[in-house]
Order: sequence, then structure tokens, then C-alpha cells
Amino acid sequence: MSIIYLLEVHCTTDEASLSSDQIDELEKCLRTIPEFSELYLFTQAAGGHDPFLKDEHPPILVIQAICENEEALKKAISSLAFENIRQQLLSLPFAGLKLLQEVMLLESYLSSPTKKGLADLSYLVNYQRPAEDEVAFLQYYRDHHPAILLEFPNIRRLLLGTPIEWTASNSIERANRMLFCEVSFDNIESLNKALNSDVRKTLRKDYDCFPPFSGEVTHFPMHRKAIL
Repeated sequence: MSIIYLLEVHCTTDEASLSSDQIDELEKCLRTIPEFSELYLFTQAAGGHDPFLKDEHPPILVIQAICENEEALKKAISSLAFENIRQQLLSLPFAGLKLLQEVMLLESYLSSPTKKGLADLSYLVNYQRPAEDEVAFLQYYRDHHPAILLEFPNIRRLLLGTPIEWTASNSIERANRMLFCEVSFDNIESLNKALNSDVRKTLRKDYDCFPPFSGEVTHFPMHRKAIL
């Protein structure tokens, strides 16, 4: 099973964003790391509407990298190229700048091609610890939620990330998450259609049946760009 690595850039300024030159430089550095078999960049997307919630302060950038195994990931993020990326991000002139990382086992349920390749609008969902019984929580989620998510109209991609024992060798704080979920669509209109469908209501009913947990849950629509 592959490993998914998530690196997020947060700040306290809602209007913050990276320039096209900054994005280009990050992409250039990321492509030089051979251990990454897939690479994606996520930036904030406006216009999303979830009838049940509206989470604030999305990350200004998410880097998603996929590796074949833990050893490949450790080599990648201990490289000089990755250190260059870290320094680029830490030098951004945004108030309250903070980097968070997470490493998880990747579970892919759907990856459907579109005219432009894979879908370019994603809904990123993160479940923070703790749960009263994390194993029971994850088992319930796997047994129920993905099957409902796959009923979304025009869904193109469904990924889950689940916990793995892992210690970072760099100085970036770990996000301490027990579950990551990504659902992708062609555009913001398709996402909104899905979120305002009966499937979203069914998901909410299933959410109310989750085993007890007290961690924060966030949902953010983001543009998704495939780099590699």
C-alpha cells in the first residue's frame, strides 16, 4: 500500500495567497525529488457551498505527495531539495505562518479520468484526534462512508488516508490526524451539486452514527493541480 504525505501552509491572513512565480518555483523543486511517484498542489477555491457547515481559515497551500513506501518518503523529505522547499515556505511573508505535515497509508477507492486528466476541484476533509476508540472509529468509517461518498453525482476521485506510526526527521509539526478524505470533481459547480444532493444528507445521517470522537473536523474546497 502506498504512502501519502501532506504538507500544509497555514496563516492567520485570509487574503494570503502565493504568486504564480512562487508556485512555479515550488513545482520546480518538487519535481527534482525522484522518490515522489505522484505530486499534487492544492490552492484555495472560492464558491463552495456545503448546506451543513462552513469551515473557516483553509490552508493557503497543500502539497500532496505519494511514495511507494516509508523508506522512499524518509529519503525524499530528508533531501536538500525538500529542505529548499521548506525554506521557501517558511520565508513567506504571512502573519501567523505555520507548516503542518502528516503521513498516512493511502487507500484509493476511485480515480476516474476526465478531459483534462484527473479532476481539478477537491473537497479535503480532515479528522483530528482523539476518538474514544480510534480502531472502531476507522472501521466504522471504512464500512459505511466510502460507499455513500461514491454515490455523489459526477464524483471523479475518492481517497482515504489512515494513520501510520511515523517520526519526522525534519522540524515540521505533525498534524496528528486520524483520517484524511479527498473527494474530487471536475469543477466547483459539480462539487456544489454533489454537496446539495440527497447523498450529502445521507452522509450527515451516517456522521451522526460515528463512534464517539471529540477531535475537530474540517472541510475545504480546493483547486487541485497535478504536477507529476
